[in-house]
Amino acid sequence: MKDFELNPLQRAMRLWVTLYLADLRDKNDYYIYESLSRREIISKKVDTLNHHIGNLLFNKGGQYGSLNIHYNDLLSGPHSLFDICAIKNHQQSLVDVNKLSLGLFNRNNSMNLIPPITINFKRLQNVLSKKIQHLQIYIDTKREHSELSRDLINFIQSQRQLKSLSANVFWKADETRSFLHALQKHSTSLTFLRIEDEYSPILSNQLLLSILNLLPNLVTLELPMISNEKVSPNLSVPPRCFFNLEHLHYYENLFINNGKPDRIRPIPIALYKQILLSTSNNLKSLKIQYIYCSLIKEIQEEGLLNITHFHIEADRTSCPSWLMSLLNNLNKLVHFKLTMLISCSEYFDNDFVHVLNNIKTFEKFSRALSSSLETLEVNFPIVEECLKVLLSESKCKLRHIRFYNDCYHNLDSFLKYPDNFLRILIDYAQGGSLREVGIAIRYTFSKRYIEEAQRYFSIVMLNGYEIDNPFYNVPIKNTTWSNRITNFPRISRWMMV
Repeated sequence: MKDFELNPLQRAMRLWVTLYLADLRDKNDYYIYESLSRREIISKKVDTLNHHIGNLLFNKGGQYGSLNIHYNDLLSGPHSLFDICAIKNHQQSLVDVNKLSLGLFNRNNSMNLIPPITINFKRLQNVLSKKIQHLQIYIDTKREHSELSRDLINFIQSQRQLKSLSANVFWKADETRSFLHALQKHSTSLTFLRIEDEYSPILSNQLLLSILNLLPNLVTLELPMISNEKVSPNLSVPPRCFFNLEHLHYYENLFINNGKPDRIRPIPIALYKQILLSTSNNLKSLKIQYIYCSLIKEIQEEGLLNITHFHIEADRTSCPSWLMSLLNNLNKLVHFKLTMLISCSEYFDNDFVHVLNNIKTFEKFSRALSSSLETLEVNFPIVEECLKVLLSESKCKLRHIRFYNDCYHNLDSFLKYPDNFLRILIDYAQGGSLREVGIAIRYTFSKRYIEEAQRYFSIVMLNGYEIDNPFYNVPIKNTTWSNRITNFPRISRWMMV
């Protein structure tokens, strides 16, 4: 075993203990713990499990390459925090760690976990080598944590050659200079940067520029929309600051209300434009929201955008003509993702399905796709007529098509793809290009159609969130409870009717 992630393990342990206590209650044996609160009972059991699991995983000489320690006050108490350094002979298991993720969530007013977590992190940092290459830090708390922040900054400073850093703004305003100083040590080696926490009161465009100016060799950059200031059009980025940049993701966390994003802030175009202008045509992949279409078109007109991978997030207010115009000029596009930011209720709104599935719109959309396109991914429902148009009108020869929407709509049909939908894909595949079709997990087809389809392409089952997987490699991947299911030959029979 080379990877260890704490949080899923703690969640599983808590679930087991909860079921155990429920079983005791059913058997009328709960009196054993009647003097303890529910949290104390769970903490006691988790502490016992921590000891046994710790000895099993860290006392046998196994060497981990990746370590993810994220504490959560909903899952842990001061006396049930998993502490690797409390396990005998733990050092041998940690000597080869080169991917490290440290995090905490502590907003419970009745319990302050910061002091014990600070101690645990400090002990762990003292044991780990100075050769960590990939680091992730996410601290979510309103409690005082200056000592923890200083320790984390010192840990960044102590490393010899970081290649990637993902972090929220975990430090205080008066610690910014120390953070920048620590970051500067890795100015030549750092190629991946993700900054989170767009609502931080100290994250400004000036701070972002200070960070970016220290890192001339970035290949992948993920930036938040700044929420606490208007953007000055006079921002200036050094000409060669992003000369090596290949992947850019500029994001904003939106709340979708009746199909419309609640956006109350000004759109920060200036900084984003400066970054795009500085990429010197080397940019390969781009992920943006629809509001930036006009900016992207402006960059296109200057001949400075030759991306091959593009992911755009649109909403109910989006104007299709802007998207068509933009796609018409992406002549080297190989992989395109289109996400509709819509609420769950709108998937069952027949009126909205009609809006999405406009034949004329699909004709224009299909013709706008580059002939070089090989992979198309969408997260919204497509009716059969529009699928036919999409496949017949486009100039490209698609090799991969993925449908991520949770519910298929034939206007009066839910939770089931009709066989006609698969028939359209089979007919298209007879042209020779289609190799894979991705379908959301819930859908069912007849066995006969599945067997015929598999003669032409593989069918892969998807969950609804995989469309957000980036085009590029993310050094530290956080596990989820729902994973991609393998191809149909090994899929359970309930998928067939």
